[in-house]
Amino acid sequence: MSAPLAVGAEPSFETDLGFEVRLDSAFWTITELELLACASAFQRLWSAVVPAAHAHGVSTPTLLSAPTVETASATESVVIGRLEPPSGRYCGLRQALGPADDDAVGLAAAPHMIGQSFELSGAFRAPGEQYVEFTVSTAATLDRELTLSEVELTRSSSRATLRLERDASRWFDGIEFARDDALVRAQRLLENMADSLRVSVE
Repeated sequence: MSAPLAVGAEPSFETDLGFEVRLDSAFWTITELELLACASAFQRLWSAVVPAAHAHGVSTPTLLSAPTVETASATESVVIGRLEPPSGRYCGLRQALGPADDDAVGLAAAPHMIGQSFELSGAFRAPGEQYVEFTVSTAATLDRELTLSEVELTRSSSRATLRLERDASRWFDGIEFARDDALVRAQRLLENMADSLRVSVE
């Protein structure tokens, strides 16, 4: 399940470059979530030599391929989907972000996200200056893999809940608002948002 952002009613943040940023709205599209089995020493070595290729669009027992639009304004946890992996040990989660198609879950509440991976509106200011409003969006795709606390599934213990949480306080780091154009801001925001994901096992 995806948990709501831990921010206030009018969230604002100070970035690592000294800007104050106000977050007004944000939407993103998760296109895939994949539970990754723990790799043996041989598999880790092989993966370093031959990177894994991922097929998109088809769900499997360990891969959820159901594009879902999420929003920073959510106030309750959202169940993204259910996987039924075989017994084994699992140590990672892969998330893929990409453009929402016309049947993405959550699109009814955010129809403007068709064809978009990420959209954010807010305002920034340097110390002592006035806020400057901005909106960025992108249709870029992005994959990230996270390490999990080992999850072992057996016939007698075959269920676990993965709780996805994002920390918006670091989304704006590394962005030079006075210099970077909208494309640069959008790409950095997408990357920072993806990297802010933390997963706990319940």
